[in-house]
Amino acid sequence: MTGTSMKVFNKAVIFSALLACSGLMTHSAIAANVIGSPFSQQISDAFGGFTLSFGNNFINTDQHGTFDDIIGFGVGSSFEAGGSVSSDFTSTQSLTLASLKLVNYTIDINNNIVILSSLSASQLLPNYFRFHANNLSEGQYYLEITGSVDGSSGGAYGGSMNVTPLEAVPEPATYGMLLGGLGLLGYAARRKKTS
Repeated sequence: MTGTSMKVFNKAVIFSALLACSGLMTHSAIAANVIGSPFSQQISDAFGGFTLSFGNNFINTDQHGTFDDIIGFGVGSSFEAGGSVSSDFTSTQSLTLASLKLVNYTIDINNNIVILSSLSASQLLPNYFRFHANNLSEGQYYLEITGSVDGSSGGAYGGSMNVTPLEAVPEPATYGMLLGGLGLLGYAARRKKTS
């Protein structure tokens, strides 16, 4: 190659690289994080547990955007939880759910979030996740739902989670008192029978 054709080649390579980078920048600008209209509602039950309903609605201007929604709640003692999330799907309104996680966290002395444990939900069908967690300890939790808005008219997802108290397991002393009480009843019945 001569010096002149090398300059043309280098300019063509640089122009192609700039064009490719601008395409990548445009794509990343289109896939911006969107907020939508998130909602959540917690309803207590008569047994110390609660139901948490949650979701988000997106509009047409959210198309090609991604979301990472956080729904927080607290647990006061040992519980178990089960929940699911799914999205609607029509030809113009749709979104893709990427993940659902249940995260137990605390805040340290510097106000940083410290993740204590995390449970990823199982994807049973496209855009449908479900989880079950045994023995949630006392503390702060959040659900994290991620995905992207695909429909030209936006999209929506919704879900619910039931948190129920674990049944108490009796202490060994409770069984001892039960056996002692039954023994006393048996002794009293036998004594009454002999007299």
